[in-house]
Amino acid sequence: MVSTILFPATYAAFYKRVDQDITAFVRDDQRAQCPAMEWMVRCYVTWYIAKRNNDNERLDQSRYIYGVLLRYLRGILDHPRQRQSDVAVVIAVLLVLYELFDESSPEAWLVHLKGVKELLRQRGANVHLKGFSRTLLLTCRGFFIAEAFAMQEDCFLAESAWMAVSKKAFEREERAGRGCRLVSLIDKAYREIVRVPGLVVQVRSVMGSGCELRNDDGVGGWSSREEIRAKIQRSLAVLRRLRRSFTCAAELDVTPGRVADLDSNSEPLIDVRYLPEIARYNLHGVCAVEGLLDRLIETLGDENNGTSVQRGSGGRVAISERIRRDTTAIVKSGRTLGSSLLAGGSMDDMFLTMGAMAIGTAT
Repeated sequence: MVSTILFPATYAAFYKRVDQDITAFVRDDQRAQCPAMEWMVRCYVTWYIAKRNNDNERLDQSRYIYGVLLRYLRGILDHPRQRQSDVAVVIAVLLVLYELFDESSPEAWLVHLKGVKELLRQRGANVHLKGFSRTLLLTCRGFFIAEAFAMQEDCFLAESAWMAVSKKAFEREERAGRGCRLVSLIDKAYREIVRVPGLVVQVRSVMGSGCELRNDDGVGGWSSREEIRAKIQRSLAVLRRLRRSFTCAAELDVTPGRVADLDSNSEPLIDVRYLPEIARYNLHGVCAVEGLLDRLIETLGDENNGTSVQRGSGGRVAISERIRRDTTAIVKSGRTLGSSLLAGGSMDDMFLTMGAMAIGTAT
C-alpha cells in the first residue's frame, strides 16, 4: 500500500536498483519478524482503512497503535545492540511517514526525522554502502534535504564521508547492471542539490555578518563573497545541463523504440510507464533549486539585501498543503496509480524532487 499507492513513482525508480527493497524487508526478512514491525503494519493498515472510509473510530485506533509503536521504539533505542539496527531505523522512518500522512501534529515528522538523522550518524556513512542499509538511505535522503532547505541549515549528507559512500554505491550498482541513463541523471541531480542548503547558509552568514566566511575545509582559509558566488554559478551550470536532460526525458514517448534512450537494459530497470513521470518530478526539483540559486546570486549582488535570505522559523515547518490534499485523494481512490494519474502534489514530490518541492517554506 505505501509503496504502490502513496508514492508509486519513487518505488518504480528504486526498487530494482537496491539489494532489498523496503516491502521485501518488512514481508520476508527474518529481522523484521518482530512485534514492533507487526504493530507498524497494523498501524498503517488501520490508518489506510480509516482514511479510505472516513472512519474516525478506526483513525483513533491507528493513533493508539502509533503510541504503542513509540514505546516499542523507545525500548529498541534503549538496547545497546538494537539501537543502530536496520529495524530501528526503518521503524523511525515509517513513523516519519505516518506523521506526514496523519496530519494530527503538523510538525511531529521533524522530531522523528531528527531522530533518524542521529541514528544514521551513529551508524556511520560506510554502513550504508550496500544491502538494506543502502535502501534506508535512499528512502529518507529526500527528507533530510527538505529539512535542510526549510531550516536553512547544512545537510549532513553533503559531508565528504556521505558523499563518498553515495558515489561508491552508485558505481557498485552500475557495475551490477542496475544503472541506466535516467538513474544516472537522478544521481547527478542528488549530488548537486544536496550541496545547495549549505550554499544558502553561506550566503545568509556572509550577508548577515558583512564579513568573509571560514572555508569548509577548516584549514584556516576564508571564503569571500566572490568565491561563494563562483560556487553558486558552478552549481547553476550543472543544474541547467540537468534541466535540459530531464526536459528531454520528460517529453519522451514511451514506446519500445524510444524507451532505450532512458533505459537500455534488456530487462528495464524502471517500469516504462513511469519513466517520463520520474523525469518530470526530478525536473521540477531541479527547476526549483535553480530558482533558489538565482535569488542567492541576486542577494549577493546587493549589500543592502541581506535580509532576503531568512532562517527557517524555529522548526515551524509544515508539509505542503497541496501534497496533503492530493495524498488524501489518492488514499480515498484506492487505486494503484498509473503514469497518467501521477500529477504534481503526491508524496513522490518529497522523494523525487530531492525535497525541493515538498516544503511550502523551503524557498
